[in-house]
Amino acid sequence: MQRAASILEPVEQQIKEALSQADVLHQDESGLYVAGQRWWVHVSATQALTHYGVHPKRGQEALQAIGILPKFRGRSLHDGWSSYWLYDCLHALCNVHHLRELLFLYEEQQQTWAHQMKELLLSMKEACDQARAAGRSGLDPLEIADWTARYEAVLQVGYQANPSDAPAPIPKKGRRKQSAARNLLDRQSLHQEAVLAFLEDLRIPFTNDVVAYCTPCAWLACLLKLTFILVMRVLAGRWEQHDPTTISMVHGNAPSSPPIPDCLWRHSIGLSGFSGR
Repeated sequence: MQRAASILEPVEQQIKEALSQADVLHQDESGLYVAGQRWWVHVSATQALTHYGVHPKRGQEALQAIGILPKFRGRSLHDGWSSYWLYDCLHALCNVHHLRELLFLYEEQQQTWAHQMKELLLSMKEACDQARAAGRSGLDPLEIADWTARYEAVLQVGYQANPSDAPAPIPKKGRRKQSAARNLLDRQSLHQEAVLAFLEDLRIPFTNDVVAYCTPCAWLACLLKLTFILVMRVLAGRWEQHDPTTISMVHGNAPSSPPIPDCLWRHSIGLSGFSGR
């Protein structure tokens, strides 16, 4: 194993160097256990390259040791984990996280502004998708200004529905606790540029789905789906000897875990159909 690692080290360094020079870098971290101890898998990826770094720490110590982000000057697309903000690069936030929180606030707490914001973000995404499909390099500046104004107007509605709590009679140490709605409003306001980065630059995707396929949880979900389909085929008596089993896993674009296309029910097993767009 050590010999193989030494042989592959130059390749790893080339991958890390290429990632540090990327325009857009997808980043995420996911927990795992090493010899019974909690460690972290740090993922850095583009549409073409992926680097996995395993480290006992989740924060800046790990990112420094891996060495990609300290040299990176493009735009890092991530989930808002505090350690990413410590680096001197541009930032973009994954809007799937925002959509989930907005949906929760609307369905569980009847926050009307959250539904408005969710629909607005999805409309922005659709406008960007249409612009890409038409071969445009970006949205018109006036269109961006209009979307931004509507975004800020919904934030104001949200703040009016969630005013700040009055200070406690006896101040407590640490940051004052806020509601989930207020925390999301503050994040979307403070990091507005990162939330709307996809609107300003069509190279930046709306979500961080490229890196979502690289985490252990995503592959576990994918394998569980595959196992379920195999069991169902056996129970249905549809297992036949045809083409050799083929499993191909590549990056792609989906709302959650990797989708399983209908071709799995045909002559061979294939995880494909990931467009990467």
